[in-house]
Amino acid sequence: INKQHFDWNTQIFGDSSTPAIFVEGGNSNVGIGTATPGALLHVSGDNNGGDFLLLESSESNASLDAPDLVMQRNINSPGANTQLGTIKWRGKNNNASPENVTYAEIQGEVESGADGSENGRLKFGIIDDGAFTQVMTIDGQSKVGIGTTSPGSPLTIAGTGTSADPTVS
Repeated sequence: INKQHFDWNTQIFGDSSTPAIFVEGGNSNVGIGTATPGALLHVSGDNNGGDFLLLESSESNASLDAPDLVMQRNINSPGANTQLGTIKWRGKNNNASPENVTYAEIQGEVESGADGSENGRLKFGIIDDGAFTQVMTIDGQSKVGIGTTSPGSPLTIAGTGTSADPTVS
């Protein structure tokens, strides 16, 4: 729609004064439901309690993958601890000027990128008393660590004080 090398915004309107789709000419950010996209793709709106994002496939062959949500960091030779993608749950706090806070997240990363022996890792984190803490890790050897980032056995539970004693019920 825009001529090459021109810094023009493109807007498509629905039934409100906010553009349904907005492409910012200067940086190519795309907004759906917002005229001020703050990322490459920024979706904003009130879904009235319904689905906010729906990935749907009509593939009838049950043996085929459908649908997939893929996060890919497109770099060659990723080293250990290279972050591949993070799902974050954010909200506001009750500060006089409310701040965005990440309350929980799941992060995928490379444990080893060596060809033929690639390993991945999942890290789970939460905010605890105002500080973000990694609370669980699943490493490339399928070991699970709760309270530790380096599980040494199939299930490692670490802690201090009386909270170190796990309870199974």
